[in-house]
Amino acid sequence: MNNHNRKDRICLYDEPRVEVFRVEEIAAALQRWLPSFPVELRDDFFAFHLRQLSAEAREQSLDSLARALAEARVRDPFSPPPSPREIPNPDPLPGEIDYERRRLTESSHRAFGILYDGYELLSIMRELIPAEETGLRTLHLAFTNQLLGTWDDTDGHYHARVGIFGHPALISIPGLVEAPARPRSYYLLRQQYQALGFPEAEEAALATATPGEEPRWLEHDDPRLTEALKGYALQAALYVLTGEAFCPELNCCLYNAHWQEELIRAQLSPSPALCPRHQRVLERLATAPEWERW
Repeated sequence: MNNHNRKDRICLYDEPRVEVFRVEEIAAALQRWLPSFPVELRDDFFAFHLRQLSAEAREQSLDSLARALAEARVRDPFSPPPSPREIPNPDPLPGEIDYERRRLTESSHRAFGILYDGYELLSIMRELIPAEETGLRTLHLAFTNQLLGTWDDTDGHYHARVGIFGHPALISIPGLVEAPARPRSYYLLRQQYQALGFPEAEEAALATATPGEEPRWLEHDDPRLTEALKGYALQAALYVLTGEAFCPELNCCLYNAHWQEELIRAQLSPSPALCPRHQRVLERLATAPEWERW
C-alpha cells in the first residue's frame, strides 16, 4: 500500500507485564493533544507483529529474535558497544537465548535487572514492521518493561533512559524509575547506612528519606506511572513530527528531567501542561494541511 495514501496515525503498543500501566489513558491523552492523528491501540509490540506471520515464519523469527535480543544485552556498562568494523559481541549463552524466547512467547514473563542497548533494540524492532507501515506517516510507539540504556562517550558508560525516540519509538516503563536520579538526600542516607554496615541500606534509605511525605520519586509498580508517562508519549510523537522532543522549560511536560523531582514537577504537578511555545506547536499540527505536517 502506498504510504502517501494512508491517513496519518499513531500505533500505540501495550505492555501487559506491568500491571499498573494503563495504555488506554496514554491513548486518550495523545488524542487530546493530537486530534488530527488517530490513535490505534495494539497489544505488545513483538506479540502483535509475530502474530501477522505464518506459523513457519513465526517459528523462524522467534529463533532469530531471541538471539538478537540476547546479543543486545549490555554485559558491562563501562564497555562501549562495538563499532560495525569491530568484532561483534560474544555469542550469547544458550540460557540467555532461551530466556529471551520465553519473554517473546509468555506475556507474564518479566525482565529483572537486565539492561539492553536501546538503539540495538530499536533496530531489531524495526525489522518486524511491515513495509506498508514503515513510512513516517505511521508513528509506532511501544512501551516496554525492559530497561534501556545508551552509551555516552563523555563519561564512558551506559546511562539508563526513559525513551529511545525514532522509528519506532520506545519508552521504558522501569526507565522512568531508574533513569532520573533520586534526591541527593536519598543517596547520602544510603551511603551512611552502608558505612554503618546495615545489610538493607537501600530499604532503610527509602523508608527514612522523606518520612510522612509522598515519595519524591517514582517506584516500580507505582500507581502514578501511567500519568507520568503521558508527557513522554507526547515527546516521542513530537520528535517524529517536528524533529524536537524536549523543552528547556521546567514546568512543561516536554521537559527532559534528569532528577526525579524534576520529573514529578513536569509530569505530576496538580495541572501538568505545555509551555506556551509548545502549545502553539500543537495548535499548528492540529490545523495544518496533511502534507505540511510531515
